[in-house]
Amino acid sequence: MKKTLNLLILSVLCGTGNGLTQTVNENLWTTNGQVNAIAIVGDTAFIGGNFTIVGPASGQGVVLDTSLGLRDDKFPKVVGVVLTVVADGTGGWIIGGEFTAVGGEPRNRLARIKEDKTLDPTWNPNVNNIVYSLAISGSTVYAGGNFTTVNGSTPRNYLAAFDLTTGTATGWNPNANSNVYALAVLGNTVYAGGDFIMVNGSTPRNYLAAFDLTTGVAKEWNPELSGVIYPTVRALAISGNTVYAGGEFKIVNGNVGRNNLAAFDHTKGTVKEWNPNVSAGENYPIIRSLAVSGNTVYAGGNFRMVNGSVDRKFLAAFDTTNGTVKEWNPNVSGGYFPNVNALAVSGSTIYAGGDFTIVNDSVKRNYLAAFNTNDGTATVWNPNASGGNLFSKGITPDSKLYVSSLSVSGNSVYAGGNFTMVNSIIERNNLAAIDLKTGAVTSWNPNVNGDVSALAVSGSTLYAGGMFTKVNENVRRIFIAAIDLKTGTVTSWNPNVNGDVSAFAVTGSAVYAGGYFSRVNDSVARNNLAAFDLTTGTAIEWNPNVSHLRNGCCPFISALAVLDSTVYVGGNFTLVNGSTTRNNLAAFNMKDGTVTAWNPNVNNTVFALTVTGNTVYAGGLFTAVNGSTSRNRMAAFNTNDGTATVWNPNASGIVNALAVSGGTIYASSFNTLAAYDLVNGAAMAWTLNVNGEVRALAVSDNAVYAGGSFKAVKNIPQANFAGINTNLLSTKETKAIQLSQIALQQNYPNPFNPATTIQYRVPSRSNIELEVFDVLGRRVAILDQGVKEMGSYSVVFRASGVASGVYFYRLKSSTGFIETKKMILIK
Repeated sequence: MKKTLNLLILSVLCGTGNGLTQTVNENLWTTNGQVNAIAIVGDTAFIGGNFTIVGPASGQGVVLDTSLGLRDDKFPKVVGVVLTVVADGTGGWIIGGEFTAVGGEPRNRLARIKEDKTLDPTWNPNVNNIVYSLAISGSTVYAGGNFTTVNGSTPRNYLAAFDLTTGTATGWNPNANSNVYALAVLGNTVYAGGDFIMVNGSTPRNYLAAFDLTTGVAKEWNPELSGVIYPTVRALAISGNTVYAGGEFKIVNGNVGRNNLAAFDHTKGTVKEWNPNVSAGENYPIIRSLAVSGNTVYAGGNFRMVNGSVDRKFLAAFDTTNGTVKEWNPNVSGGYFPNVNALAVSGSTIYAGGDFTIVNDSVKRNYLAAFNTNDGTATVWNPNASGGNLFSKGITPDSKLYVSSLSVSGNSVYAGGNFTMVNSIIERNNLAAIDLKTGAVTSWNPNVNGDVSALAVSGSTLYAGGMFTKVNENVRRIFIAAIDLKTGTVTSWNPNVNGDVSAFAVTGSAVYAGGYFSRVNDSVARNNLAAFDLTTGTAIEWNPNVSHLRNGCCPFISALAVLDSTVYVGGNFTLVNGSTTRNNLAAFNMKDGTVTAWNPNVNNTVFALTVTGNTVYAGGLFTAVNGSTSRNRMAAFNTNDGTATVWNPNASGIVNALAVSGGTIYASSFNTLAAYDLVNGAAMAWTLNVNGEVRALAVSDNAVYAGGSFKAVKNIPQANFAGINTNLLSTKETKAIQLSQIALQQNYPNPFNPATTIQYRVPSRSNIELEVFDVLGRRVAILDQGVKEMGSYSVVFRASGVASGVYFYRLKSSTGFIETKKMILIK
């Protein structure tokens, strides 16, 4: 039987790997903030965290219709900020920014989307840093940014040109010495603006320059901008023989005063009389976007005053002849950093994007709006964008604006930025329910006014813990509450805890809660860990008294698990029961709260716990357990004595969450979701890239659900909440793998004295027998026997009355499996 089994394993491994594939559920709605906890009941996922809205995942670049602003979901989704976009002239788009994937395929910062709404599979300039600006002339795409190489290894400093068909860099190479934020083309000239002071290697050009379209050589055209500490040009527009430049500057042509917006002759570079005089910004005045239509120049940015004393908030229109501001006044406001960062004109409509939430004084428009060019009133066009991260890593202040780029082509508007949701957006404060069949949010709405860190379900009740003070808008509940699963109404259960609740475990009669608190029920002393009556919410006598971090500060509980009559507790602590030493992981009697002898002695914080069979699995920040046994951030312990098993995945990053399904344990660390064999700890071929932190995991049916602070999973935009299907193999292959997964592990330690641990795994319900024999074949002990459900098991062989020597242990299963291994006892 053993030989047949080995052949079967070889066949399965060679043909199919581990039998798991991953598909991200793109229908699952996402949130605009971090998800800390997940609880699944039937076909519903309850999620808690720090968010205010939920909606369908759009990615960070979308195509919208010009009439209502509805998203065309057939276009490939973008992972990362889209900072610039231009129509390619053939019905498609060129996009640039700080993104890493388009349509599920890797694309570094520059990509082409074809007219048929698919990613161009061959056009891939592969730029090594941010692309801020784009322009097209004929068959050439010009790009400016913060890059130094393109096409993988071709040197190009901040400016480059690419063939529109192939994506390969041309010989055009102006060689600027710093960022290029804006580009425009007129005739045989490429105009570039940024914060550079040198081009062509050694030619001085302060923040604005003109280059020959063919050679890349700088022209004599030289407006010479200056006048502020950090001058920059952020926007360019061309009309007739005039080049309009906006940014942050006060002097042009060496000594002519111009506040942040100026017009130059396109052949000579001399400044024109046109002078809108833009000033009085929020923090600092700056022009970020320009568009010209007819006799009007539209300017957007971070300003409040134009023409010296005329009030215009973030968006204004100027006469092209004399620079006087027009009556046209959309009156934009709201947002965290109020700003208009992108403009595009089409016919009698101007489209605006940035960080704003109100237009026309009182009309709600989230980050995208369209205005009539005649009177500035908002049209019905309302994409309603949201999501995003105000502080994306490595990007300038432009990335803090939810919408950073706009372009119009025919009946479509391409909008890019730092948003993650467009169109169907529903308000949900920190707690929501997602229908796992449709992916959409349900009507269930507890409306919690602060962070939710932990969730647990018992019967028809959801228990929530965190840093909130009100539920159902105005019902007082301090950091802990019970909510009806059907109605979303808070119940009368009210433990009233005085600090953060970050972990739950629920039994038939009690709710165990851990976190960072010292009192419950208003005045009952409970240090960081307490148990409450499931019905009344009053604290029961159970009191483990977890306290005293080594430096005297801030012990906390971050994980709880229950097995039989024991409560397992993980966190950051060193004392329990007042004076008993337990480092970061402990077990308490469910009856009276006294600590058991179980003592894994973990050297750093434990963030996650799960119990299955006779094993406690832990994840966190630790690197050693049992005092000196090396275990990097993940470990498994016997439930009987707390000794570490041989299970050792050796994770490279902090493990925040764990979830078990069958013979697999799923673990999350920064940027990674991984799966490990539950018995031997071997990594399975199920590893996903997550571009952020995963803080919660749950498994239901054939799907793993992840919550945290991220924007994408496996190159698919899915912000903060994601579902990953684990599609199994055919029935025949699955049965083969199930048989192969019956496993007997090598004992640990080996050699041993006086005890050693033996682990085995059963993939389905079966009758087993685990025995020990001496070298003469005489049975020494029966370690385990009887019917076992699917799962992993661990037993300890104690050899106190057995002589030194070689012994054999054998696992037999009713499925026909037999395996024997050798161990050595040295006394």
